[in-house]
This record gives sequence, C-alpha cells and structure tokens, in this order.
Amino acid sequence: MSDLLRPLLDAIETVRARISNHRTYLESDERRTRVSLVDPILHALGWDPSDPESVALEWKIEGESADYALLGDDGKPVAIVEAKKLGTSLGLGPRRQTGGYVLGAKVDLAALTDGNRWNIYDLKRAGSGDVVSGVTISTDEHHTTALQLLELWRPQVRSERKKSHPSWPTHAGETKGADAPGPAPPPPKPPADDEWILLDKIRQDKKHRPLAIRFEDGVEWPTPELWSVLEGAIVWLYERGALAEAHMPLMDQANERPVVHLPSGAAEMLQPRRPRDTPFVFEGHGNARMHRERFGRLMSMCGHSAASVFAKPRR
Repeated sequence: MSDLLRPLLDAIETVRARISNHRTYLESDERRTRVSLVDPILHALGWDPSDPESVALEWKIEGESADYALLGDDGKPVAIVEAKKLGTSLGLGPRRQTGGYVLGAKVDLAALTDGNRWNIYDLKRAGSGDVVSGVTISTDEHHTTALQLLELWRPQVRSERKKSHPSWPTHAGETKGADAPGPAPPPPKPPADDEWILLDKIRQDKKHRPLAIRFEDGVEWPTPELWSVLEGAIVWLYERGALAEAHMPLMDQANERPVVHLPSGAAEMLQPRRPRDTPFVFEGHGNARMHRERFGRLMSMCGHSAASVFAKPRR
C-alpha cells in the first residue's frame, strides 16, 4: 500500500504547501487553482490532464463545459471533476452544476473541489447526490486524505465502472433529468423507543419544531429554538472532525450572505450566534424552513446525510 500511496502522498504534501504559501494568489483565479492544486492530485491518481486519452478538459455537456472528464478505455467519460477557485464554497449551486454534468455524461462518479476540499459523489454506492467521501487537504491527516482520494484512482475507476443512468437530486425531493431514480435506500433504523421520528417527517414551522434531534451515532441535541438544529449540526460535525475552518463559508441559497462562517463573517449576518466550543458563527435569523435547509446543506457538505437524523416531536 505504501508504494501505491507514495505518489499521492507526495502530491498532497505539495498541494498543502502551496495552499499555505500562496493562498491569496490561488484564490484569485480558478485556472491557477486547477494547475497548482487540482492537476497534481489527478496526476498522482493516474489521470494526466495533459493527455487527451486520459482526461478531456472542458468536456461539452448540453451546451456547458465540465472542467475534467476522466476517460475510460473507449474514450468516453467514466467520471467528472468540477473545480472552483480556492476558497469557493462547495454548496448548493456548485453541487447542482456538478449533478447536471453527471446526468449529461451518464456517469455515476464525480468530484467537486476547490483544490483544498474534495467532495466525492458515487451514485452507485449512495443512490443519491450525497457526499460519500470528503477530505480537506490543508487540515486532514495525509494518509486519511490519500485513502479517501483513492475513490478516483484510475485503474480502479476504469476497470470497475459501467455506465448507468443516475438520479442526482437538485433540491429536496427533486430530480434533474428524464431518467427515473433507482430504488430508494432503506430508511435508517429508528431508536429503540417510539418517541423519535425522522426529522424530515416533522413540519417545518415554529409550532412543530422538535424538542430534540438525535444524530446517527446516538448523540442528542436539544432544540428549544428554530435555529437549534443548525447549531447542533455545527457542534456535532466539528467534534467529529468532519467540519473544519477550511470549509467556510457556507453561503445562503442566493449566494449573497454567509450562514455559517468564521467570526470574521459575523458582520454580514443579521443575528450571528456562536456554537459552544467551536470556531464558527452562524446566522440565527430565519424561519424553520430556512434553518432546516441550511442544516441539510451543511450535513451533506461534510459527508453526512440529514436523512439519518431523528427528532423528538412536540406532543
């Protein structure tokens, strides 16, 4: 395994140093990010961006262009990689864009990256547009990062991938494209008592806000306020190492204001709040639907599904 990982570990170290030493330069332009941060990782995974038989750049899909199409033996895409300039939020807009490319290319493997954060989607495994692997090069341990990025390792992808017609949700309950979705994954197993139901089943208004939520590992978080579900997600994700400062900011749906950010972004929020024992602030202003939408996007960005969260309803 060490021989397999060595080129990738070297590339990760190089990219990490470039982010540290040249962040401002790389944040100013997407092409700089691609050449300095994304290309070295792809090359270490066996994909040579300079070789048209390996990678097609600016692959045309329904009038738009995917940054990288990773090609199979037949010259057709087996995976899509969409890149943004360093520091760009990989939220709903970029995720929808990537999902459109996946559907247009009829593949089921994709990555969305700003050169530092890599979110990998595998529709064969997840059955939806949820992140199955997410790493942040500047903060995550090198070997952990390498093992996660091996989802894109060329010999494995080219030998094992078969064309499919995936379903990529572009919004809650919505599917883009004409292909019918595959079978829905089984619902998560409920807690032993019968007081808990899936959070998605509770109406999104003030009157019906839950008393508490319970995450997939059994951790419970009280939710006395509308914004408590988002606060709970921030604390839970941060304590498990899934949420890092490098992920910031998480923007609102209009991509106008941050809804989760570092304290430096508090001035842009209407009601900034600080979750306990974390380096973040979040937007406390909004109705139940808005807070739940932010909750879902934050969980997905960090590689977890909001659909696995239970809630204790008010009686």
